Amino acid sequence: VYRQQNDETALLRILARTVQQTGSLECIEGPLAKIAKDHQLLDRIFQAAATAHDQKNSPAAATARVTAGIDLAMAELARMTERLDSATQFYQRALDDSPKRAATLLYHWGLALLDQQDYATAAEVFQEGIARQLGPKDPTVRKVYRANLYFFLAGALEMTGETSQAIAAARQAVKRQPDSALIASRQPWICRHAKRPTAAQKGYQRLIDTFDLKDHDRPTRKVLQAARFELAQLAIDRNDRQAAEQWLEQVRDEDPQNVGALNDLGSLWANQNKPLQP
Repeated sequence: VYRQQNDETALLRILARTVQQTGSLECIEGPLAKIAKDHQLLDRIFQAAATAHDQKNSPAAATARVTAGIDLAMAELARMTERLDSATQFYQRALDDSPKRAATLLYHWGLALLDQQDYATAAEVFQEGIARQLGPKDPTVRKVYRANLYFFLAGALEMTGETSQAIAAARQAVKRQPDSALIASRQPWICRHAKRPTAAQKGYQRLIDTFDLKDHDRPTRKVLQAARFELAQLAIDRNDRQAAEQWLEQVRDEDPQNVGALNDLGSLWANQNKPLQP
């Protein structure tokens, strides 16, 4: 209703209240998608938020009661609408106004920076999140949260060329969540990206040996499938076509109609002048 009325002040109140009560804007993604298409309205919302921050007694701030709620809401909105400069500004304000929410803020801020390929700043944000020793109250959930921080930190560091530090971060992630195939896949990915094929091959093989013997869910199967594709490509790179075919056939064993495996096998067979199998 407020969107249709072009009432940016009322919209800001709703966004701030939503974040205060739920911690994010995810529950209203549908309406936000429509707001995001109206660039003029979006601009006015951001302007109203800036005014609310500068004038604590403004209508928006007075109704929302807590300026930090506005800053966090706008940080989330800026992230969702890919306004990175605004996101950084509002995340920093929210950190200053609401340090108790630093864990969530830094996590989402870092992810937003990764999306924008600002890897150096993302690494700094994740490192700050780790250094603050913050996270959910439940110890088990906190371990997962910190594992994710190290996981994304490792990726950001590798993208800036800091391979040794990236591997160290990936190991810290595994230490905190050893039962996650996705977390464990980060180190061999780093080695692959850093053009260390032998280390990457050993890492992906170890990943499969560790997790393929267990009952695993669909996300884990996807990670193992991706590992087999990587091993196939590594085999092709070293001209071991037989090994590549074996890895791709393993993908087909689990998913006979896998398009990627069928395409890669077809290419291998055609390059070797083998009769294409049905």
